[in-house]
Amino acid sequence: MPRREPLAFLSDAISACEIIVRHAEELTPESYERDLARRSIIERHFLIVGEAVNQASRLRPDLKDRVTGFAGIVGLRNLLAHGYFMIDAATVLAICRDDVPVLLAELRTIAGPLPPPGDAARTADSPDRS
Repeated sequence: MPRREPLAFLSDAISACEIIVRHAEELTPESYERDLARRSIIERHFLIVGEAVNQASRLRPDLKDRVTGFAGIVGLRNLLAHGYFMIDAATVLAICRDDVPVLLAELRTIAGPLPPPGDAARTADSPDRS
């Protein structure tokens, strides 16, 4: 598998955070439990955020110190993947509303101006076609 650049992972995390915020709007814990489609979208994108931030930090270890709650982000990803049966709707929604906007702002600051979406996914092993 070709190696991806940290910026590509950060771009993935930013996009996933935006999707989480958008889909969590106006949800209550009860409606979150009932709306399987929105719940699946939110939880899937939390998996992406956690994995993307973790992968970026493997390439740029300094990111662990620059992202508030780094261990909690990766921990939530692990909980969703391995302890899905213990997920509390109120906790997930609180994270969506309180923590994700802060994370999103931090990731945007760290990433700086992102290149267009096709360029962000370019890998270190991909030839430059410009």
